[in-house]
Amino acid sequence: MWCNVGFAEERYNDLITKSKTGKGDIIIEVLKEMNLAYELEISFVEDCLYELKVLKEKGGKRCSKMMSRMDGVQKLLPVLLEPNFKKELLEIGKEFDSGKRSKTDKIKIEKIMNEHLRKQEKITEMYAKITFLIKNL
Repeated sequence: MWCNVGFAEERYNDLITKSKTGKGDIIIEVLKEMNLAYELEISFVEDCLYELKVLKEKGGKRCSKMMSRMDGVQKLLPVLLEPNFKKELLEIGKEFDSGKRSKTDKIKIEKIMNEHLRKQEKITEMYAKITFLIKNL
């Protein structure tokens, strides 16, 4: 178990590094990898919600697992705030405007970005539910 947690957190460190230094397609890969990371973390949050709602347990195994991963999740949040990440996204936008990237690429990237926003919103809402349930169990 510790190996998996360590790997996940190390992987998220890699995303931060890539967001600080990446160019063009590397930035798009960061978004894709972040979507996978959120997918993984959402699965742990869903398990915790199940434990709280159905089993009515605070601090059970499933919520403990989610809590042990919180440091890794918090590393995902600042990735999009990196100045290089923002700058490179703007450059990609300019490439669309100038015709250097196809409309098909634009649609794919928009889909990746929208997916990211949905997953980020979902995990935030789920954390709010967990907080409410823990306070009221």
